[in-house]
Parts: sequence; C-alpha cells; structure tokens
Amino acid sequence: MMTTLIGEAIELSNQLSPDGKTPPEWIEIPFGNHDHKEGMQVLDRESAEAILANFRAERASKGKRFAGLPVYVGHPDHPQFADTYKDKSAKAWIKEIAITAEAIRLRTLWNTRGRDLVANEEYKYFSPAWGAVPIAGRSAAYRPVRLKSLGLTNEPNIGVMPLTNEKETRMQTLPPWLVKLLGLADDATEEQVKEKLADVLKKLGEVEKPDAQLENEKRERHAAESALAAAETAFANERKARAELVVNHAIAGGRMTLADKEKTMHELANAGPEAFNARAAELANKPPLLKTGGAAHTAHLGRRKESSDAATAVLTLVNERMAKNGEDYDTAFSRVRKDKPELFANMKQPAKA
Repeated sequence: MMTTLIGEAIELSNQLSPDGKTPPEWIEIPFGNHDHKEGMQVLDRESAEAILANFRAERASKGKRFAGLPVYVGHPDHPQFADTYKDKSAKAWIKEIAITAEAIRLRTLWNTRGRDLVANEEYKYFSPAWGAVPIAGRSAAYRPVRLKSLGLTNEPNIGVMPLTNEKETRMQTLPPWLVKLLGLADDATEEQVKEKLADVLKKLGEVEKPDAQLENEKRERHAAESALAAAETAFANERKARAELVVNHAIAGGRMTLADKEKTMHELANAGPEAFNARAAELANKPPLLKTGGAAHTAHLGRRKESSDAATAVLTLVNERMAKNGEDYDTAFSRVRKDKPELFANMKQPAKA
C-alpha cells in the first residue's frame, strides 16, 4: 500500500504488501470509506461519476488505440512497486465502467493467463490503483477520480469480494433514504447514523409540548425508532452475510467441516473489521481438510456442488434482471423463482447480491 504525489492529487494503490474458478466478467468496488495510510479514501457516487467521466474521456481521446484499463499482477505501473513486480503484461482489460446505487462496477475481459491465475487460486482478490484528490474541508480525506489499473493480489486494502465468489453476494450498504432523512453525507458511517438517530430520539423526549404536538412527535419518535431498528437489522444482516459467505466458501473448499460452521459464523459475525479480515484470509488460504472417503462422502460432495451451482445460477439471473430491468433484489428473486423453479430444488434462498 503506497502513494505517489501527483500535483494536488495522489495516486493510491490499495494493497497491503507486494507479493467455481472462472473469473467474473463484472467485478465491483463497494461505495464507502476505505482507510489508507495517507488518509481516508471516500468512494461515493460523486467519485464514481468522476472515474466514469475520465474513463470515457480517455477512451474517446485514444479512439481505436484504446484497449481498456490494464489488470496486472500487483502494481508494476506504480513507481514504488516497479522493482517488485517485473511482469508488466496485462492479464485482463477493463472495457466498461458502470455505476449502481451501491458500487462502481468494472466489465473485465480476461486473457488466458489471467483466467488461469484466478482459476488456480494464485490470486483471490484485486486492488485498484487510482488517482485521488483532497476533499475540501476534510483533513486527510481523498476522493478517487481516475482509475489507472487493477492489480491481482491476495492482500487487498479495501473490502472487495473474492474474484471466484463475485456472483455469490454483495454487501448491503446504509439505506440511502435513511441517510438523506437524517441530513447526513452520502458517505456517513454506521456509527454516525446511530449517533444521529440517538440524538433525534433524545431531543424528542426533552421538551414539554401541547398535546397535539406531543402526539405528532410521538409518531416521529416511533418512526425514528423503527428507522433505528431497520438500520441495526441491516447492519446485522450485512455482518451475517459476509460471515456466511466466508464460512460456506471454506466448507465448499474442504477447509472446514460442518461441525465448525456455527461456531465460526458466530465468531466472524461478532468480530471487528481487522479481526474479520484476518480470520477470513486465514480460512481462504487454509489447506483442505477433507478427503474423498467412499461413495457416501462422494455423493454428499455431489449434492453440495449441485446446490452451489444452483445458487450461482440463481444469483446470476437475479443480477441480470436487476441490471437490465432496474428491479430490486426481492422483485428480481421472486421473478427468477417463478421462471426457474427447477433451480430451487436443492438450495436455500441465497444472500442478497
């Protein structure tokens, strides 16, 4: 993880240190605050629109010479990593950028070497290198405005999903309506939302008012309490979804037994960000524990793979409906269930993507 000053902007490479299997066509970076040694990286809608505008401008200026933005192993295009990463050949090219309500998405065309690196699990994650500008009025805070490249890595600095699991889930974010209702910035954190809601509830109970006003504020208080409960539920669901993804992936890869599932789920769901990432990395890199042990075991593995394949197919169809028709997850999921009932025979409803 390092920075290079470029005028008033800085270039940030999101890697901690140098160093199912088909790479997804679309990969994404979720909106949010991503810590960096130079300060806080604020990836929000404004940032995504600037990145998209610069991508389009570069494509227009180069015309037919524009191949896309490169995907390397690590960051050979960054001065501080030039001696570490000697291979400057691209493993994929970013051909298109899109923006959703929760993330910036990158359509990536992989070459044979890139597909092999992901399929063989040599690299599980990706790390964006981008140009960022200081945010006025905020100390040590930067907004990415130009994507330069991606680097395949096993130690990402920001919360991206594993390349081989990109279609399985997408983390939930703070509901936009709630942030807007509270008058907070788009990049407000969970703690800021809770603090604001607590302040609203406190003020509603401090002053004596006429009966009509008290009744009105009683309704407002109830709405605020409901919003707080909804926010806490969303936060809990997000933590649970991430934990379930990590654990299921470890079980599917034979790195964990079903007997340890509930214990590990509880451990991850209640862990802080650093502890969660450390435990998730440990599970992802742990060698397989399970070996094929006869027909019964083989049949069990077949059922597990069938269920996993069905879940992947469902989520692919749900994502396609959401992107094409602008449907929310629940609507898209119900339509897929109705159209493809055969996919649901051996699976439970997957986490929201």
